[in-house]
Amino acid sequence: MNTSVYDNIKKLCGEKGMTISGLESAAKLSNGAISKWKNKIPQADNLFSVSKVLNTSMEFLLTGRESPASQNRIDSNMGEQERMLLECFQELDKYEKQIVLGRISEFVYQKKIKENAKSPSSDVLFDLFADCDREDPVIPRKQD
Repeated sequence: MNTSVYDNIKKLCGEKGMTISGLESAAKLSNGAISKWKNKIPQADNLFSVSKVLNTSMEFLLTGRESPASQNRIDSNMGEQERMLLECFQELDKYEKQIVLGRISEFVYQKKIKENAKSPSSDVLFDLFADCDREDPVIPRKQD
């Protein structure tokens, strides 16, 4: 089934909760410009702007299909551990991804707490930190 550029854009807008007019505004296109693409191929610079706003390839907008290279693309600037994490994450279903993101959020939160922790004030007896790698609580010593 051949789909038009307009159909592909409309589908992506729906998935991202965006309206066509909102997309036109974000891509700096005139009102109604995208609806004209129902029966014609847009200029490359306009299509490029739309692809950037929708975070997709021009190929997808034109054909409705991603190239195998872009489907499996992983940023070459990533370290090996980041690449491995992303590959594993992509194998999870929606529910499992939510669990993983929740756990990562917990780790980031704990890290921020530790980074922002100051030595206890004189009216505080002690601070108590939970350390995931230890079973017992960690009570930092007051520094004089």
